[in-house]
Amino acid sequence: MISHPAQCFHAVTRNRDREHLALHIAEADGFAPSTSSAFRAKCLAQAWRVWNSGVACVAVASLIFSVSALFVKLTGNRVPVFEIVAVRSGLSWLISMVLASLNDVKPVYGQRRHYPILAARGLIGATAMTLSYEALKRLPLADAMTIFFTNPAMTVIAVWLVFGEPITWSSVVGCAASFAGVVLVAQPPFIFGGRAAVPWGHERMVGTCMGLAAAMTSAGAFTAIRSIKKSEPSLVVALWFHTFALVSSTIPLAFGFPQHAVWPSPFDAGCMVGVALTSFFGQILINRGFQSETAAKVSAVNYTQEEWG
Repeated sequence: MISHPAQCFHAVTRNRDREHLALHIAEADGFAPSTSSAFRAKCLAQAWRVWNSGVACVAVASLIFSVSALFVKLTGNRVPVFEIVAVRSGLSWLISMVLASLNDVKPVYGQRRHYPILAARGLIGATAMTLSYEALKRLPLADAMTIFFTNPAMTVIAVWLVFGEPITWSSVVGCAASFAGVVLVAQPPFIFGGRAAVPWGHERMVGTCMGLAAAMTSAGAFTAIRSIKKSEPSLVVALWFHTFALVSSTIPLAFGFPQHAVWPSPFDAGCMVGVALTSFFGQILINRGFQSETAAKVSAVNYTQEEWG
C-alpha cells in the first residue's frame, strides 16, 4: 500500500510515463490513442493532487458533510437518531474493511501503541456525530450547522493548548466572529430578552446545547487526529470511529432507548444510505486533512461547510 506522499507522487509519475509510452507505441503502429485511457490518467493525477493536499481534502470533505447533513435533515423525525447512526456506521465499517483488505492494510486497527489515542478519537467522534444529528433534528438546518461549525475555532484553541501550535491574529478574529455568529443565530433570551426574532422554546434550547456540545467534542476528535498525524493511515483512524459509533448506537437502540428502531420508508432508507456513503468519504478526507496540515489552516477551510449548508 502506498501511504507516504513522496511514494504517491513517484507512483503517479511512473504511471503517467507508462501511459505516455503506450500512447506513443499505439501511434507508431497506426492506432489512434485511447481518449478514455488518457482521461482516466488525468483523473487519477487530479485525485492524487487532492489527496496530497490537506487543505484540498478538508475543502472536499466540507462539501460532502454538508450533503450528509441534508440527508439527515430529510429523514425528519421519522427515523431515530441512533438508527441513522447505526446504519451509517455499519455500512461505513463494512466499506472500510473491504478497502483495508484490498489495500493490504495490516493491522486494520493500527499499531497497539496507538490504541489509546485511536480509541479516544473514536469515542469522542461518535459522541460528536450523535449530538450533531440530534441538533439537526431540533433546529433549522442553517442554524444547526452554524452552531456546530464553531468547532474549527474550538479546534484551533484546543490544539494551541495541547500542542502549542501558533495562533495568528486572523485566527483570533475568526474565532471571535464564529462565537459572535452563534450568539446571533441562537439569540439566547438572557442576551436578547423578549426581542429575539425566533421563539426560544424547549426544542431550540436543547438543540442549541446539543449543537455546542457536538462542536466541543468534534474539536476534541480533531485534536486527537492531530496527535496521530501520519503515524496511522486515515483508513485506520476512520475504522476506530465507525466501530465506536456502531457499538454506541446499536446498544441503546436494542433496548429501545430513547426510541425503538423503525422500518424506514424507501425514501428514508435512501437518505440513510446517502448519509453512510457521504460520511464514509467525508471521514477519510477530514482525517487526511488534519493529519497533513496545521489545525489553524484546515480549520479555516472547514468553515466552508457552513457556506455549503
